[in-house]
Amino acid sequence: MNIETPGYISHVSSISPVGNNEMACAWYAGSIEGAADVAIYFSIFNEKTQSWRPPVKLVDRLQSSNESRRYVKKIGNPLLFSDNAGRLWLFYSSVAVGGWSGSSLNFKVSADNGNTWTKSSKMILSPFFNLTENVKNKGIGFG
Repeated sequence: MNIETPGYISHVSSISPVGNNEMACAWYAGSIEGAADVAIYFSIFNEKTQSWRPPVKLVDRLQSSNESRRYVKKIGNPLLFSDNAGRLWLFYSSVAVGGWSGSSLNFKVSADNGNTWTKSSKMILSPFFNLTENVKNKGIGFG
């Protein structure tokens, strides 16, 4: 296990500019994909110093459950996106039952380049079951 990267696996990284010659990165890591210890981590790369800040945990399944007020079995697939208003968005998938085909989308927002974040909110994308929604692509400009 690499002490600079939490967990045994690191998967689905996402990167986004945040200004000041810095790039934000998010990924999920844990003992194995879908395990109870998987969390989404975050770090900032500074181009001037050519260094990464130590990673911080943004959300794990228990925190996602508490913030969204629903059971979450596993989380993954983080996507970072900077909007036109300077906010940094984290979108991620969560699963209550079954596998990724039953996933839901959630988001957190930071107005200070990732120093603080809102609570997780579930995105409602369908008036029906709101299942099988996952994230893996880059964000598209808005805001």
